[in-house]
Amino acid sequence: MLKIVSNVVNEPYPKWLNIELWKEYVEHRKEIKSPMSERAERMGINKLGRLIDEGNDQTDLLETAIFNNWKGLWNLKK
Repeated sequence: MLKIVSNVVNEPYPKWLNIELWKEYVEHRKEIKSPMSERAERMGINKLGRLIDEGNDQTDLLETAIFNNWKGLWNLKK
């Protein structure tokens, strides 16, 4: 069964993805007038995965981006 990422990406979510928090991030992007295209959403999920692999916490990454009104995701482990 396929799940929809924010009604944009018609692909299954990765098993590691916190779907509810990701949806909050996508909604945040809409609120700051910078909605994500289908391609941008796929790229964002991929970048989130790379940042997690580098030792970042998914919740910290997404909540920090929302709190700071960031459009993107940044390495917090520098």
